[in-house]
Amino acid sequence: MGRLRLAALSLGIVVLPADGLLALEGAEKTLTVERAVPGGGPLVFENLIGSVRIVAARPLEPVRVEAHVTAEARTIEEARALVESIRIEQRATDGEALFHVVFPVADHAAFRPPKPGVQGLVSRWTAPLLRESSTVEYGGRTVEVGPDRKATGLAVNLTISLPYDSRATVRQGAGPIHGRALRGHLQLATTDGDITVERCFGTVQAESRRGSVRILHFQGDGLEVRTATGDTELSEVRTERTTVRTTAGSIRGSGVSTGLLVVESSTGDVRVADCEPATARIETGSGKVDVSTHWTRLKDASIRTAGGDVTLRVGNLTHFDLLAQSRTGTVQALGMSLDLVEREGLSTRLRQGQGGPAVLVEAPGGSITVRPYDASRLDLLVRER
Repeated sequence: MGRLRLAALSLGIVVLPADGLLALEGAEKTLTVERAVPGGGPLVFENLIGSVRIVAARPLEPVRVEAHVTAEARTIEEARALVESIRIEQRATDGEALFHVVFPVADHAAFRPPKPGVQGLVSRWTAPLLRESSTVEYGGRTVEVGPDRKATGLAVNLTISLPYDSRATVRQGAGPIHGRALRGHLQLATTDGDITVERCFGTVQAESRRGSVRILHFQGDGLEVRTATGDTELSEVRTERTTVRTTAGSIRGSGVSTGLLVVESSTGDVRVADCEPATARIETGSGKVDVSTHWTRLKDASIRTAGGDVTLRVGNLTHFDLLAQSRTGTVQALGMSLDLVEREGLSTRLRQGQGGPAVLVEAPGGSITVRPYDASRLDLLVRER
């Protein structure tokens, strides 16, 4: 069993600028749970509202969860009761260790993060205000979380210390998740909040319904990102496979080297620079696609946008065979001398050099342009004269 340490309860009264009429009082506490998990068994962490920060534990240290609880209410007694209602429940089932933050969901149907105060303790730990209300299943009940000022002001900000090579799942109802300098297998999910993973190694699955996802300096076997309305940013990623799917967000990548790259967006733009996959599948419904690459390891690629333009920026010495299909737009090589192999109906086949990867580009409602990899707009204008 893990051992529970409860820090001294710190209380502070904070006057908040809510309509300039209502003086709210704040309370906070910190509690810590530690547990040894032999053999790196699966770990699950669940939090309703607040934030989660994941850091690497020191060698031979157990899993450690520190929870900083903040609350605000009309009276100090109500605020104290709210922070005292929070505890961390531990369960072990089928070899899985669960750390569940218990919220008073039986007594409160809606929660919001405490608002930043002019002074005092609460403002230091307040989670960012949520974008809009969300319905979350938590603790066997349906709970509303969001910025509604009539909701209960209560948030838990977790700091999780993970040993290397852990297999961990983090489920956050609402609020951001941030992991740094980790090695292992992570599954991160939040309903309304941003996810940031930086300087990590292993595998990562990150999903945010209404938030952005940023993966910075990641290396490992696999990376999978899903968003609904949030944007995705990848920077310096080295993986065997990388998958990014979004409904309405934009996708940006730089320094992405992967065996398999799959990018799918329903309405957002896709822009990747220094992208070197072995196989690429890029598709968006109505957004633009801009890819810059030397295709040093590419075998085949397909790029499609239903309603946007496609721009390929490739090296002058890169060999490739391009089949471009555009129903209403144009197909052109700007600043490059490509061989026209054939033009038939809506299809144009262009080639540079001999051999190289086969690239299919479809832009039924837009234009397709091939440009030099590192050419500026001024360079292109000079060449066009």
